[in-house]
Amino acid sequence: MTQSFWKLSLGTSPDPIKSHNYDFLLGLYLTSESIAANFSLVFNHANKVLANLLYSYLSKGYNMQHIYFDDFLVRLWGLANGSYIEKNLFAFRLYDSDNDGVIGAKDIISIFESLVRDTCGQICES
Repeated sequence: MTQSFWKLSLGTSPDPIKSHNYDFLLGLYLTSESIAANFSLVFNHANKVLANLLYSYLSKGYNMQHIYFDDFLVRLWGLANGSYIEKNLFAFRLYDSDNDGVIGAKDIISIFESLVRDTCGQICES
């Protein structure tokens, strides 16, 4: 998770010396802009809608200025080490873009349109 946080915040691969310095990591933070700009470095696919959904999940739906390393770990801990229920809850919260407790038609259409648009763009550009 450290490498993903580093890439999402700085847009580069982790420095082997600094990445083991917890105090340095505590000074790093994510913003909606850094997640959108560096999303493809972690997920090998640029998608602004999914990047915004990830930001919304990490920020608990609030427009936070900064998401720090410890908050990042807490929010993603269940995904890495949780039960299947916690992992399903992560996916649910990620796709519930308006945080209303329901994955509605608006949520599904938004995700589907972004994936189709990105896929078509990559195929059409090739």
